[in-house]
Amino acid sequence: MQYEYDFVYDGKKISEIGLNMSSDYLDKKDSKMMRFDLLALILPQFDMAKVKKIAKKTNLSKDVTVRIPIKLEWDGDNVSKMSMVVTIEGFTVGVEMEYKYDDKINPFKNILLIYPEEAINFECSKNNATEITVREIYGPETDTYTVFIVYTYDGKYPVSMASDGEILYYEYQ
Repeated sequence: MQYEYDFVYDGKKISEIGLNMSSDYLDKKDSKMMRFDLLALILPQFDMAKVKKIAKKTNLSKDVTVRIPIKLEWDGDNVSKMSMVVTIEGFTVGVEMEYKYDDKINPFKNILLIYPEEAINFECSKNNATEITVREIYGPETDTYTVFIVYTYDGKYPVSMASDGEILYYEYQ
């Protein structure tokens, strides 16, 4: 798997990131299903049963190159919405996220972390996200859920972040 990125700006803010992924599955036994692994890498949080169901209906070529536009909308200095939606061979898959923030300083402001096999983490906002409404798109089906994030602060910076039963601790030097 190969990854390349391109960036589109609106003034000084990123408005779109092009995630360009390519792969050659010539050596795979079940090439139709294996080629759809590309989408599993793009959107790893998806229910794999749904991805496989869609994969069975696709007619992808042996060499797959996909550009996934990751679009960002801003509300002041915070990303208010992120969408990563792609249509391949007539099937649309993707994720849209809407963010709500606190009024505290995000110590990671202006940092964009991209992990293609995992997710894209938008730490680039001025404040800390406290609520993320996620809409996953599987062809004609969608799933929507909300993730809540709680921070503990020591002064003006967070020292911990809790979400879905997991706690991340911050240490500053």
